[in-house]
Amino acid sequence: MITAKHHPLYVRASDWIMKRLLHRHFRHIRIRSKLDDHKGPVLLLANHFSWWDGFLARYAVTKTLKKKVFVMMLEEELSKHPVLRKVGAFSVRKNSRTATESMDYALKILENPGHLLLLFPQGKFQSLHQYPLEFEKGWFRILERAPKDTKVVFLAALTDYFDHRRPDLTIYLDQATRYSSDGRDSGLTDTAPEKTTKHSEAATFCSPEEAASAYNEFLKNAIEQQNRKANQ
Repeated sequence: MITAKHHPLYVRASDWIMKRLLHRHFRHIRIRSKLDDHKGPVLLLANHFSWWDGFLARYAVTKTLKKKVFVMMLEEELSKHPVLRKVGAFSVRKNSRTATESMDYALKILENPGHLLLLFPQGKFQSLHQYPLEFEKGWFRILERAPKDTKVVFLAALTDYFDHRRPDLTIYLDQATRYSSDGRDSGLTDTAPEKTTKHSEAATFCSPEEAASAYNEFLKNAIEQQNRKANQ
């Protein structure tokens, strides 16, 4: 596998360039975040519909969570763009013996409370108009074995053109526990504060299907917010 090799100069240059490219290609960029402050590691699950996705997620993270970002990429893609190693990308080769090595590397990343690991559970590009999204299963092994203080976060990037040449971009962020089907997200409210410290964010979901269902509920809510905003 190909490991990440952060380089401060490349990270700063990449963030500077991508910020300008994003503002050149999108008319407005809005971040709608419901995240609480978190001192531990973060596992960020995002939708995957465009070339922009990794950069969109990184842009949102630098504005909200202030974590060192790592992203898992297909090995054939990272091999074509090795410079991405220097801004946190590492590789996985699906259906191969080295996939286990990539999973172990991802878990090592999450041992550091200052780290954020970005995954695209769809495993491939899917249309922005597809709903519900379909998740692959292999990534779930990371969630199953993640440290107990790992916070799972959902991200959805949505665009609208309407009567403009350039699209508006809205990035939605929220804690995965708010969409848990077993009620454990009640620990996020004042009605059961004791659950907040006891609940393991990394154990929020029991299966990849349950995680996909929760993400699709989050995505549905984001789309509804997007529609309400458009109709105002």
